[in-house]
Amino acid sequence: MAEQWLIDYAELLDAGIALTDQGLDEEAIKKYDAAIAQTPSLSPAYINRGLARSRLKRYAEALADLNLAIELQPTLAMAYNNRGAVNRSMGQSTAAAQDYLKAIELAGDAAVDAHGNLATYYFETKQFELACASYEKAIALQPDYALTHWNFGMCLLLLGDFGRGWCEYHWRWQVPSYKAAHRICSAPLWLGEESLAGKTILLQAEQGFGDMIQFCRYVPLLVSQGARVMLEVHLGLVELCKSLVGVSEVFAVDDPLPSFDCYCPMMSLPLAFKTTLETIPAPKQYLLSNPTKVQTWQVKLGAKTKPRIGIVWSTDPQHQSSGSRSIPLDAFAKALSNEYEFVSLQQMTWPRDMPAMALLDIRRFEVDLLDFSETAALCECMDLVVSVDTSVAHLAGALGKPVSVLLHGHSDWRWLLDRSDSVWYPTAKLYRQKVNGWEDVIAEVKADFAMRVF
Repeated sequence: MAEQWLIDYAELLDAGIALTDQGLDEEAIKKYDAAIAQTPSLSPAYINRGLARSRLKRYAEALADLNLAIELQPTLAMAYNNRGAVNRSMGQSTAAAQDYLKAIELAGDAAVDAHGNLATYYFETKQFELACASYEKAIALQPDYALTHWNFGMCLLLLGDFGRGWCEYHWRWQVPSYKAAHRICSAPLWLGEESLAGKTILLQAEQGFGDMIQFCRYVPLLVSQGARVMLEVHLGLVELCKSLVGVSEVFAVDDPLPSFDCYCPMMSLPLAFKTTLETIPAPKQYLLSNPTKVQTWQVKLGAKTKPRIGIVWSTDPQHQSSGSRSIPLDAFAKALSNEYEFVSLQQMTWPRDMPAMALLDIRRFEVDLLDFSETAALCECMDLVVSVDTSVAHLAGALGKPVSVLLHGHSDWRWLLDRSDSVWYPTAKLYRQKVNGWEDVIAEVKADFAMRVF
């Protein structure tokens, strides 16, 4: 029979894990504290407490816990893999990679997570051949692990390998947290195999506003196959998306839906159509602004005395990727000059930018930008749109407006690699960050203002 101290230790660990499963990491930490106080010479409680602290973004404390776990049990692969994840969160990518490699050295093919994490390290450091090899290794070891497939898909798409990329990307629907965040459709899934003649198909909303704007372009292709197309989008896009040629009905994500014969998630339409780089449906314009709203905005703006440039420099600070997609307004302001009239197309100026905004001559209409149909109408009044990688960049491209898109050095897969043009939006020009900071991008954008014919 096990000794009582070991039984008590295991019970405290189990209680902590149960609390973690409920999202109660603070309470779980108390259980791990108690386990460590009782038996400080065993590593599992340190590992679990480190993971809980990491989820709470208390990375320095998490790292200390995992260091202790490794000191106690230096051959435990799991501890190295978890420490690698914490190092990655702290921006210590080289240290993270060393930990993943150590985990693989210790556990070999049993270190499935470490192979996947190492692949992500290679991807983030632009070592794409090594990333693909590591993703493939992780998938070979655990073929049904959806998150690895999804990450591999984004790597392939970034490289322009659409043939494999769309298939791997569709695995996102097997990730439990992703699937739980979307409406469950009882009708059959359509991925291009069955005829749509005479059938009603629902295009299912997923991910963000920009994603919906980018992929609703497939509606006319479905209509050409004889389908009646219903579109589910985020609430702020409903009015705008009614302008799509051929769409029958547009619903918000919380609206009740009538019956339909089949459905397709919006971002799986390229998979259904076997889209390649050469066959992307990329008309110059596929969304239309409301003429009445455009006229109203023209009155609000008044007579134009100089070229008008609409600007978006920032995303919501709460957004996961805001740090890489946003430019501080005081840095962005170096592109501004009194030769042009600058109009903010943002629905919000965040508190961090208010001091800079007070010193700049930027026109703002935030209270009037109630949805994307209003933003579209205001975009229509611009001679040029300059935007970081956010929904307004997609909106301007879908409207056929000239748009300059400012991209972080680790840009999203849809912009591919090392291109100044967009395969999705013929009127877009891409400006890519080449070094840390945004000075080079801002200088290039400003220089191009003078080269444009407005």
